[in-house]
Parts: sequence; C-alpha cells; structure tokens
Amino acid sequence: MRRDWVFRGVFVALFTLTLYLMFLIFRPFLTGIAWATVLVVAFSPLHRRLLGWVRGRAWLAATALSVALASLVVVPAVIAAIKVGQGVVDGYNWLETAQEQADAGVSLSERIPALKDAIEFVGRYVDVESIDLKGMAISALKTVGNALAGKSSEIVANAVQTILSFIVMLVTMTVLFHEGPAVVGAVRRFLPMSEADRDEVFRELEEVTRSVFFGVLATALVQGTVGAIGFAIAGLPQPVTFGAAMFFCALLPGGTAIVWGPAAIYLFATGSWGWGTFLLIWGVVAVSSIDNLIRPLFIGRGVRMHTLLIFFGLFGGMLAFGLVGLFVGPLIITVFLFLVEIARRDLLRESSAEPPEA
Repeated sequence: MRRDWVFRGVFVALFTLTLYLMFLIFRPFLTGIAWATVLVVAFSPLHRRLLGWVRGRAWLAATALSVALASLVVVPAVIAAIKVGQGVVDGYNWLETAQEQADAGVSLSERIPALKDAIEFVGRYVDVESIDLKGMAISALKTVGNALAGKSSEIVANAVQTILSFIVMLVTMTVLFHEGPAVVGAVRRFLPMSEADRDEVFRELEEVTRSVFFGVLATALVQGTVGAIGFAIAGLPQPVTFGAAMFFCALLPGGTAIVWGPAAIYLFATGSWGWGTFLLIWGVVAVSSIDNLIRPLFIGRGVRMHTLLIFFGLFGGMLAFGLVGLFVGPLIITVFLFLVEIARRDLLRESSAEPPEA
C-alpha cells in the first residue's frame, strides 16, 4: 500500500512537471491557437457546406477555407494600415512644411488665424514670448526618438511574434478544420460528466463562440461605418478607407480613437476648429462609446447569459488575455456557470421541482 502511494506521488509530480514544460513550449503559440479555434468554431457550418461542394475532399476544403479566412483578415488590415500610414506621412510633411515656412519668417500663427487669436488670448495672462515653444518641441521630439530607439528591439520582436502567431493560426486552423471531430471526441472522453452534459457544454461553447465572434465583428462594422460618416461630414479625404481602419482598430485597446483622434488634431492644427470640435464630439459619443451599448446587445441575442456578465466577460477577458480575451472571457464564464449548474444539480442534490402545496 505504501509503495503504491509512492508511485502515485511520483507519477503526479512527473505529470505536473511535464504539464508545466508543455505549457512553456506552447506558450508562444497560444494566441495563434486560440484565434484558430475561434475561427474554426465560428465558420464550422461554412466548412461543412464547402466539404459538400468539393465532394468530400477534406484537406482541400480545410486548406481553401483557412487561406480564404486568413486573406479576409490580413489583406484589408494591411491596406488599412498602409492608408493610415500614408495619412501619418502626410501629416508629417505638413508639419515639416510649416517648420520650413516658420524658418523663412512665416510663423504658424500667421498661416492659421484661429491659432493667432488663441495665442493673443493666452498672451493676456501668460508671457508667451518668454516660452521657447520651438525648443520645447525639439526636446519632445528627441525624447520620443530616444524612446523609440530604445524600444526598437522590442518592436522587432513583437513584429516577429505577430508573424509567427499568424503562421501558427493558419496551420492550426487548417488542421482543426480537418481533424475537428477527432479533437472534440478526444476532449469529450476526458470530461468527467455524463454524455448528456458533454453534449450540452459543447453546444453552449459553440453557440457562445459564434455569437461573440459575429457580435464583435458587427459592433466593429457599426463603429467603422459611423466613423466613416463622421469623416465624410467633416470633409476629410478617403472616409471609407479610414472607416475600414476604424473597423480594425475597434478590436484593439484604445479602439477607434487611434484613427479619429489624430484626424481631429489635424483639423484643429489647420484652423478648422468647428469641424475639429465636431469630429472630437462625434468620435467620443457616436463612435467610441457606442460599442458599450451595442456589443452586449449583439452578443446577447445568441447567448443565454445576463448582459452584465457578457460585459464583464468581454472587457475583463480582454484586460486579462489581450485581444483574444474578447472571446476567451465569455467562454470561461459559460464553463463556470455550467459547472455551477452541475454542482447544484448533482452535488447539492437540489430538486428543481416545486414543493407540493399543503
């Protein structure tokens, strides 16, 4: 008996150590694996239909759908990033031209009457001439440049990690489309619950994943559309392109303000104070704040979960796990609630029937 306990203890210790080492091995790829799992679950009905179209050629269907989904994500994102980058370059060129004109004797306040009025107003209370604005700007630029130089290796590492995660996502997605039923069957065998409970938990996880995925995309689409309308009203160029950029930025921490914020600053800098104020208010109220209202509504239609839990699952998951936490958070809450229900039903032996009336 003592020998059996020793063997069991050694086995548990060895298993725990191996599990930890496996985690270290797979940790760099967890983001890509998580994204692949979400996409496979969300588009599994389309995969089954495609499998019929190609007459049961499983690898062809899995590869074609994986490449198509990756292209739908990557190509528009790259185009939007290029367009936003071009906008940044144009803004830099505008600042450079302004600096050259300032060196030639044409000050920025002379080019922008509204800025001249603002300086005159501030000058009533502060000695503006004693403030070396140019020196402060140069110092700030040097500070930013040094910070970016110090972070260059980290930026390169993050870029490599992003490319690696994308490759892992593409390969894993292809394999999961092809081997999905076998993987699900293997996981089901390890769940210590009845067959009916296994069916229920997998059904709920599939519904939650699909609802969260398409709900997040629908919310981002609304935000991008509303943002593009604001750009068009303000008279900014290429509103559709920057609306597409806001669609992708809506999935990131900081959200759409990454796009409409610099645009509002540009309008202020060029003297369009009215349109700059409009875009600022439009961005805060109509674009950035609307996701807190419509995202839980979109997702709640396909999830049997309280709206408040959906809210905490989305934003708490994103804070804990990054962007993929938008999907992981609600899944964790779903599993927790399901386990609570099993504990209430089986462990606590509570009857769901109403007590008989006296």
